[in-house]
Amino acid sequence: ALSAISPTQSRARAVALANAMTTILRSAEARTRAIVDNVAEAIVAFDDGGTIESANRAAESMFRMTTAQLVASPVERLLPGIFAEESAAVATATRSDGSTFPVELSVGKSTHEGRPLSIAVIRDVTERVAADRALRNSEQRTRAIVDNMLTGLLTIDRLGNIVSANAAA
Repeated sequence: ALSAISPTQSRARAVALANAMTTILRSAEARTRAIVDNVAEAIVAFDDGGTIESANRAAESMFRMTTAQLVASPVERLLPGIFAEESAAVATATRSDGSTFPVELSVGKSTHEGRPLSIAVIRDVTERVAADRALRNSEQRTRAIVDNMLTGLLTIDRLGNIVSANAAA
């Protein structure tokens, strides 16, 4: 015969199950937070009105602001002229001290508790922009040297076609 479960035993099982589920949820939340807080890109979540709801550690570092300073502030403060409707862009961001820097921005849409939420992933591209500028400057200097040489200079491909020539050629 099956023994009946007393209300006390039933309640104890329910409490144990609820505690186990809470532990699992807390663990999953901690794992997700660890991932988000350890990516190199800044991640900022904001509502339809442009109010920041959360930000990761990289956002704190990139914008030189604490999470407390970021949360509840307008996303326009960080990314002037960028709106939640944009999915990807190269933009200019603003730090807390007013200095600006180039970023790549990708904005995705989601919902949280039934409300629309935008999630911006922001990458500081300052070093890449500087390297691109240095490369362009180097190419311009080289072109100026070649163009002002007194000796003719031709570049010929494998088929014998002239690909480029300086002014003296």
